[in-house]
Amino acid sequence: MQTEIFALRYAVPMRAEEAAGVLAGLSPRQRQALTALPSQRREQALWAYGLLAAALRERLGWESLPEIARSPRGKPWLPQWPGVHFSLSHTAGAVLAGISNAPLGVDLERLDRPIGSRTLRAWGGGDSQDFLREWTCREALAKKRDEPMVRPDRPVPALWPGEGLERQTLFAAYAAAVAWTAGERPVWTLWDPAGLIR
Repeated sequence: MQTEIFALRYAVPMRAEEAAGVLAGLSPRQRQALTALPSQRREQALWAYGLLAAALRERLGWESLPEIARSPRGKPWLPQWPGVHFSLSHTAGAVLAGISNAPLGVDLERLDRPIGSRTLRAWGGGDSQDFLREWTCREALAKKRDEPMVRPDRPVPALWPGEGLERQTLFAAYAAAVAWTAGERPVWTLWDPAGLIR
């Protein structure tokens, strides 16, 4: 399976019937964890899980999400399908879902998100957009490797042999990055929210 990254931008909350469809595809434990989130984070996570479910349905023919487990460091994985790797990222108004047959990590940040001056000084200066673009790279690598993220005052980690890292600017207002294992560069697909839920 080619590494694919699916991006979706949404402007309105998910409709109740769409949310019910996403929740129905989750395990009871996943539903419980999702409903415990604050409303804004829950909305973002619903869109992310909906996008992941749609991507897996489109590419692999799956009708629902299988059980999602977490590694000791928190990386989500599919115990029933260890050869199918995925990564999610969400922020206000947009989500990313990546799928592959090898470990990958994705991250997405709004470029207008304020970053404190103390954080920017620790990073070594620059503006908040530059910081966020670099942050996505660090976060994508950390997710792919299932490692803690490198502090902002340290250089971005060197790529391992066979590892790739790519930045994107999406929807003119979001920085995104994907870290993947070997093979061809990922294929990026922009998904229409109207086609997310069947």
